[in-house]
Amino acid sequence: MTREELIAYDRWLTENKWGSSEIITPEQAADLYLAKHPLPPAEGAVQLNKQIKQLKEFHTAFNLPQRQVPTIMPSPEFFLRHKILMEEVEELREAYNEGDIVEVADAITDCLYVLFGAALQFGIADKLEACFDEVHRSNMNKLGNDGKPIMREDGKVMKGENFKRPDLKRVLNEPVAAQQQPTAEGAEEFLLAQRNGNDDPITVAISKEGWIYKMVVKAMQEFATLHAQRIADKMVDAKTSRNGC
Repeated sequence: MTREELIAYDRWLTENKWGSSEIITPEQAADLYLAKHPLPPAEGAVQLNKQIKQLKEFHTAFNLPQRQVPTIMPSPEFFLRHKILMEEVEELREAYNEGDIVEVADAITDCLYVLFGAALQFGIADKLEACFDEVHRSNMNKLGNDGKPIMREDGKVMKGENFKRPDLKRVLNEPVAAQQQPTAEGAEEFLLAQRNGNDDPITVAISKEGWIYKMVVKAMQEFATLHAQRIADKMVDAKTSRNGC
């Protein structure tokens, strides 16, 4: 975050107070803030989280395979997925030949739907956004030393002297949490449940022992307050350093 964004976040924390009946952690506070003040994506970044979530919903509803860790799917799964993808690619060719832009859009979307589903079955869906960013970074290195593209006769972009292959092995081995920005969805649902009295299963389990529940709430509130205070202290220290005090 820039200094201005940090100041805005600290001011927002100061202005917002949460009652003793609501659990709020520093992570949830940050998510709620970003929901109203979203940070712009990094240059060249692509955001696929919404689409991946939709495919998870589809695979769950229709009892289709989906995996959480990178895995080579069984042959029957792969060949079926490959067959479906080729059918959609053929529909794209037919739509183009017919000059039907609506069917072109339909075919491209279907291709993406099948590919996102394949990513779920291969267990790389949650890392797909980071993979795309890494491939994009690599592709932008295809420019020649003069900063100009190197083109093949048929228009294909060729690799320049500075090209570096995408390090997808690193991306696949990197924890998902390190690849994604926080969102407010989980925090909003949690706080809404608290306000409506609809505790989630974890909260219900804890609340069976009232003193444990109250202790956890108090600890989280103190942690959030300490987090805000640390941000404020850092801002004061930075301002003092700039003023030469």
